[in-house]
Amino acid sequence: MDNFLDRVKGVVDKGVTAASVRSKEFMETSRLRTKLETLSAEKDTAIVELGSIVFTLYKQEKLEKQSERVLDKCKNILEIEKKIHETEQEIERVRKEAEEILGRSREGSSSGQTCECGSPIKTGVKFCGSCGKNLLEVLEKIEKEANLFPTCSHCGTKGSKPNAKFCPGCGAPFPSAPMEQSNGQPQK
Repeated sequence: MDNFLDRVKGVVDKGVTAASVRSKEFMETSRLRTKLETLSAEKDTAIVELGSIVFTLYKQEKLEKQSERVLDKCKNILEIEKKIHETEQEIERVRKEAEEILGRSREGSSSGQTCECGSPIKTGVKFCGSCGKNLLEVLEKIEKEANLFPTCSHCGTKGSKPNAKFCPGCGAPFPSAPMEQSNGQPQK
């Protein structure tokens, strides 16, 4: 019963964490998008000013004499473009960071595990949308099966099969006869 309650608590905690991460991501990307819009407007204004200056100097036949003024405006526009690029990269970094925290890719909200029917298990969902199975029970079964696999004492990676002899993560040997935690007997 405690394991079930811990599992339910874990699901709730994951949901709260996901909401918190998504909220922070939204706020940060909104702030950065506002900055991006401001920089884009600043760039557009600078380009219009540059065009006006160049055309006025051209008409007055003073373009060559005022080329430094034109170059300064061009350098200013390049600096704005650099800031725009950096802001776009920051938005992408915030998105990637949120996805890493949530432990899933942008394409979906899958927990990375699948139901017995093969459908991806969505985070925060209690029942499979394809077969109707209780996902808490499915996840509990997956966890039990995962405990049969040896865990590397060096890097923490799980073995690829219950009787694995070497760690797939770092190559370190697993103990030859893993012991079950509950009764101290070797696993079969």
